[in-house]
Amino acid sequence: MLLKPHYHHSCYKNYTRMKPRPEDVKEGDNELEEAYGSLFEYIRTDIIPNKKIVQVTFLTSKLKSFVPSGEISESTRKNIRRRLESEFENSVHIFPDDKGWLLMVPVSVTLQEGKNSRCDIF
Repeated sequence: MLLKPHYHHSCYKNYTRMKPRPEDVKEGDNELEEAYGSLFEYIRTDIIPNKKIVQVTFLTSKLKSFVPSGEISESTRKNIRRRLESEFENSVHIFPDDKGWLLMVPVSVTLQEGKNSRCDIF
């Protein structure tokens, strides 16, 4: 007797998902990827070395400035934290402050520096 395989729902969904062909990728996706590349470069060259503490909303507006159309989707705004955490892993910490705003803090910033506000906060 031959048994039919039984897949976990999400595994089957990923297995049967249609992957976009390179010609199916929208031009807006390439623009957004280039904008993310510019944002990541800005973070690596300005924020981390200068020990700046920034609000994630500031980074979102910076990302918007790198997109030629100047507009980003709602899902991009909501998922920017996930994208930053996956790109910078152990280089930055992202957490909410006491007012509920998300802050991105380079790991090189010590607690004492953050408390004394010797670091720039944007």
